[in-house]
Amino acid sequence: MFFNLSLKSINILTVLGLITTPMVIFAPPSYSQERQIITAEQRQELIATSEQILSLINAGQYAAALDYLVPESKDYITPEQIKAIWENEIIAKDGAFEEVVTAKVIDVVNADIVILNARFANISENIQFIYNKEQQLIGFGVPSKQSIDAIVTSFINNLATGEYGLARRYFSPLFKTEIFPAKLEEEWQIELNQYGKFMGIKDIVVRPGVTLSEPDLAIVTLEFEQSTNDYFILFDNQTAIINIDFVTD
Repeated sequence: MFFNLSLKSINILTVLGLITTPMVIFAPPSYSQERQIITAEQRQELIATSEQILSLINAGQYAAALDYLVPESKDYITPEQIKAIWENEIIAKDGAFEEVVTAKVIDVVNADIVILNARFANISENIQFIYNKEQQLIGFGVPSKQSIDAIVTSFINNLATGEYGLARRYFSPLFKTEIFPAKLEEEWQIELNQYGKFMGIKDIVVRPGVTLSEPDLAIVTLEFEQSTNDYFILFDNQTAIINIDFVTD
C-alpha cells in the first residue's frame, strides 16, 4: 500500500536506513506531461466558480456545493460531512467568514489550483479548489493545522471506517489530482484481503525532513489480524500527504 514514492523520497528513506527490503510500489495513474496553459478568461471563470462554491458552503447549502464536484469525488463525500468540517473545524476556530481578500490560480501540468485567501473573524485561511484541465472540480479544502500524528490517526481511522472521501482531504492538491477515493478504497481492501481485519494503529514515529525541501516522514505501524506492517506516509511543508508506501519483509 499504496502509491509510488519519488526517487528523491526513496533516496531519503535509504539514507535514513529505512529501506532494507524490496518495496512494493503502486504507481498513480499516468498523465500526459504536455502543459495546457489556461487563458486569462479561464482563470477568472475558475475564480468565480470557487467563490460561488465558498458562498454556498457559507450559506449552508452543502449539497449544492458538492454538485460542482466530479462524480469520482462527489460519490465519496456527503453534505453532512462538509457541514461538520465547515462548522466544527473551520468556523468554530476561525470565526465567521467575512470575505475573500485575494484570489490566484496556479497552473500545473495536470490541474489548475485556485487559492482563495478568505478572511474570517479571527484569522485568514487559504482555501484550495483543485480543477482538472477540463475545468471540472476534483477537490477542495483548507490545509490542516493538525500535527502529523493527528493527521495520520485521522487518515487511518477514515480508511478503517470506509470514509475514503474524508481520508483524501489530507492529500496535497497535486496528490488529489492523481488519487481519487475509489483508489484509496481499492488499496485498503487489498490490505484487508491480504492481512485480515484491521485491529488498530500500533505506533506512529515522525521523522522531520533535514531541510525544508525534504518531506517529513511518518512511519506508521498498523496491526491486522494476520500481520503487523509498517507504512511510510510522506508530508510536504504544509503537512499535506504527498505519498504513501510500505516495505515488505
